[in-house]
Amino acid sequence: MTVQEYSKTIDKYEITQDKLPMTLWNSWDFIEKVSLNRTSWTAYETSDKIKSAVDLYLNQFNKVLSDILDIHSETTKPKKSSPSSKTKKVNVSAKSQSTKTTNKPAKIDPNIEKVEAFNDELKFIKRFVNLHGKIKMRNQIRLFVNALQKAIRDKRIRKTSKHAKPIMDIQDNLIKLHGEFKTDQSRIEVNIPEKTRVKY
Repeated sequence: MTVQEYSKTIDKYEITQDKLPMTLWNSWDFIEKVSLNRTSWTAYETSDKIKSAVDLYLNQFNKVLSDILDIHSETTKPKKSSPSSKTKKVNVSAKSQSTKTTNKPAKIDPNIEKVEAFNDELKFIKRFVNLHGKIKMRNQIRLFVNALQKAIRDKRIRKTSKHAKPIMDIQDNLIKLHGEFKTDQSRIEVNIPEKTRVKY
């Protein structure tokens, strides 16, 4: 998606920031700022860092666009009930009716200790902190951002979580880091300030 297509899509479907997933809100603000509310793309055309950050946002925006358009179409079109959905029949073969499987309950070992599940928020925070001192390529950071945003889109990380603020800060830091790469092949040593590492 080009920046011109992006502007047309936003205007055509009247997409506002609140219709986007929370993960894209900061990027939306950044796009609005550097493009002067989508009126001038000269900063995008002249700065490689801005171009890189905007392209990453457009990639993520393009992934969630179908969800946004589905929501838009549901709110603008009345729902039609199809007669076929009411009279849906399920055919079961004779073979599947005759074979019965008996599931025996699994034996539970009483010596097994239960452990607390390590939730996704903490996994991403730990993954971010572990970047410190490591040399990474642009694609590795892009994959991290994509995984984080997918977890938020899939509601594995929620706005109401106690870790929502650190997750958003991590996302912002990753996007800034992604913009610092000059080429796809360049490498950067990631330095996370000690104050930030201790905070997480």
